[in-house]
Amino acid sequence: MAALPIWSQVIQERSSWRSYEARPMEPAQVQALEAACAQPVPSPFGTAVRLQLVLGAAQDGKKLGTYGFIRGAQAYLVGALTRGDRDLEDYGYVFERLILEATALGLGTCWLGGTLDRAAFGETVQLGPDEWLPAVTPVGPTKAKRGLVDGAVRMFAGSRSRKEFGELFFDGSFERPLNDGDAGPWSQPLEAVRIGPSASNKQPWRVVVDHGGAHLFLAPTPGYGSFLNFEIQRLDLGIAMCHLELVARERGLEGSWQQIEAPCEAPAGGRYMVSWVLAA
Repeated sequence: MAALPIWSQVIQERSSWRSYEARPMEPAQVQALEAACAQPVPSPFGTAVRLQLVLGAAQDGKKLGTYGFIRGAQAYLVGALTRGDRDLEDYGYVFERLILEATALGLGTCWLGGTLDRAAFGETVQLGPDEWLPAVTPVGPTKAKRGLVDGAVRMFAGSRSRKEFGELFFDGSFERPLNDGDAGPWSQPLEAVRIGPSASNKQPWRVVVDHGGAHLFLAPTPGYGSFLNFEIQRLDLGIAMCHLELVARERGLEGSWQQIEAPCEAPAGGRYMVSWVLAA
């Protein structure tokens, strides 16, 4: 049995790639991804997520419709989601875990939630009447250098920049910003959240830690993604949940995802979402 990846390292290595080699993946990589799709990790809120590896995609993504944002990709990972109250958080969590599996295999990926032809991808995976498709990712060997489109998108989104630790994480309440040096065992799990991907790098998550665990809040960007028919930043919250749990477990902070009474008042315009409650 292969050893499990060190997720804190994989999260550090993950980066969004839009420029791919026009060649297929190695057979062992395909086999590993198909196995991960066949048995996805359970979603925190119980929403059904169906995953599929789509091989043989047209060069430049024209067949499946990524509007020129992806170049050279020969394969995509696609998910079908059953609608529910916390469906987007579950999709972000499950799909990010799959992306990290691909990263551990040495493959490139890139979350696509806005620049894709959902009808084309939905037809490819034969969406059921109760399913929909929030996001996809290309997957495959990446170019040695990023292309012009890739570089321009990264610059526009500020992909190299991240908010400071104390802007995102707090000690007991939002009145006490938490510095990395004072975070103790939470330092690495929170850093894994900080460097995670989010739509346009908005980083809409906020985390309050206390003796009981880590409490996640959503601080949405007003009007962001209004052209979509869903709240795309809830996907980002699911991604943050995935990163926090994986690295918290590595650091011995065992627990479970629970919706409890909010431990403190939410920031202006924000709302409490869920907590990683430490095991007794």
